[in-house]
Amino acid sequence: MSSCLYCHIISQFLYAAPAWFGFCTAEDKVRLNSFLCRCWKLGYSDRSVTFEDMTLCAETEDEQLFSLTEVMLLLQLTRRC
Repeated sequence: MSSCLYCHIISQFLYAAPAWFGFCTAEDKVRLNSFLCRCWKLGYSDRSVTFEDMTLCAETEDEQLFSLTEVMLLLQLTRRC
């Protein structure tokens, strides 16, 4: 069950995270945390996941993406010279 939760729900939250994380109110964060806590209590997840965990994961993925983009840009610039 935990793989279904991660594949279907958490992955969709993380996919759209850059578009909506900055607009979340405190109430939205509480609602999302309570949903994730209910999933854990009902046995859909093997560990407790929080909104903060997801933001950390999304920020890490963004940093990796942008650092890769910078490297690719530098490689293109050095090839032209």
